Amino acid sequence: MHSPRFLAIAVAALVSLAGQVRAEPAVPGAAIATVSTGAGMLRGVVEGAVVSFKGIPYAAPPLGKLRWRPPQAAASWSGVRAAAGYGDDCMQHRFPFDSTPSYQSMSEDCLYLNVWAPAHAAAPAAVLVWIHGGGLVIGSGAPPVFDGTAFARKGVVLVTLNYRLGRFGFFAHPALAAEHPGEPIGNYGLMDQIAALQWVHDNIAAFGGDPANITIFGQSSGAVSVAHLMVAPRARGLFAKAIMQSGGGREHWARLHRAVDDGFGAHASALDAGAVFAKAAGVKATDPQALDQLRALPAATVLGSVSFISGDKETDPAPMIDGSIAAADTDDAFRTGQEAAVPFMIGTTDDELGSMPGMILRKITARILPRFGARTAGLDAYYGAGKSRAEDLFDDAAFVEPARFLARWHAATGAPVWLYRFGYVATSVRDGGNGAGHASELPYVFGTLDQAPPLFSSTRLIVNWLLSLVGIHSLERRVSSADDYKTSAAMQDAWIAFARSGNPNGSGAPAWPRYSADADALMTFSNGGAVAGPDPIKARLDYINQSYPVGDR
Repeated sequence: MHSPRFLAIAVAALVSLAGQVRAEPAVPGAAIATVSTGAGMLRGVVEGAVVSFKGIPYAAPPLGKLRWRPPQAAASWSGVRAAAGYGDDCMQHRFPFDSTPSYQSMSEDCLYLNVWAPAHAAAPAAVLVWIHGGGLVIGSGAPPVFDGTAFARKGVVLVTLNYRLGRFGFFAHPALAAEHPGEPIGNYGLMDQIAALQWVHDNIAAFGGDPANITIFGQSSGAVSVAHLMVAPRARGLFAKAIMQSGGGREHWARLHRAVDDGFGAHASALDAGAVFAKAAGVKATDPQALDQLRALPAATVLGSVSFISGDKETDPAPMIDGSIAAADTDDAFRTGQEAAVPFMIGTTDDELGSMPGMILRKITARILPRFGARTAGLDAYYGAGKSRAEDLFDDAAFVEPARFLARWHAATGAPVWLYRFGYVATSVRDGGNGAGHASELPYVFGTLDQAPPLFSSTRLIVNWLLSLVGIHSLERRVSSADDYKTSAAMQDAWIAFARSGNPNGSGAPAWPRYSADADALMTFSNGGAVAGPDPIKARLDYINQSYPVGDR
């Protein structure tokens, strides 16, 4: 996506020896950098002070017999492999109003990652590995919003990755359990993430990165993935720090072998859910050829109708507690100190779902109210009426209080914890009356305000969606102000400082206090700038927390 600015080539032996990218003049008209990885040589693209390598296979294509298998090693290659373009996105039904849209083609052959690095690293650089969100059913590492150029310009290595989604990434079936006894099944998307982290750990030194200083970070279901990785025994030692952005918490996932009630109703065991899907697809669980038949299903059948906004509760794909990859529900694991005791940053936006119509907000909030039981009447002291009540209550119960909950328990391990809330609203849309919505912080963190989709009214969103159906992407550009860029710089500097040292301070912003349950302080990124201090909504978060049974607080 970038055009060349100067010519370069790297000597592979020197790259391996120095553990960094070296760019040297090459053939006129080319901008090339080469690195040596465990599978072979890669040729990337240099643009200014940044070199990028895209579409790097970190695992074998999960096709045929490898559908619903743990990721296998990528095949090695001879010669130099071009790494100038992204690989395919994983199979999905794209969400028309996605704030981080990708325009790549899709296929099951999608296990690729991308690296941006300083072209001339003076010393091993801190590494940030991004895990995209999208409800575990959409998303990729390729959206322009996730471009790592701004991070690399500031001296860190940025990695984005794809992982299997939907039923390709989260699916269990009795025939799978019998195929390779002892091999983990079900959580293939999480296995992909672990395989990508292993690749980064093993190869990132060739790009100038420090394998001992890797930070994982993700947003929404990407943050949920971060929580699982913090708990997963197989991910231990593959990262040194973690950041969760708007990832919720307190989720109770289905078990591999038994049903569970997640607070919104009972879910079948993952094996039973897989059998229900297979039967609907014409595959009998008792058929000796069931597994071959499942793997022969067209990708469109496996994809089904599951999307970001629709699905089938009986067979919806989701992480499952298998005792291996996902060892426990993350809230239970944090409460009992089972997670990796690494420096941890966690936060939310201040208006996660504020852009939703009041009717929808009230409907989804009604699902939360039974949790409060006799304490429901007491909510009136903390929440208003109408849309504002539904909006604030759902945000607090689904995002804000769970984030504080995880921060409190992780701080109990002795590891440093930093809590934040993003409340900045772009100057061009402040008259809309909403706060900072879900995912609105992403272009600020990545320093990609110019790459982010325009901030549209609802009508223009619909018009642009209709155009996208015929392959026409909006030609309008996001209009950002000096204050927008200032906020982006402050956030990115804090994320980089944390990646380097485990402490977001030191970037010139107001002092960010380390989180403790006693002080309950956080950093707020607001329209008035970065402000640190006690949480202004502590009382209502306490009320939600105290509504859980004593053992769940």
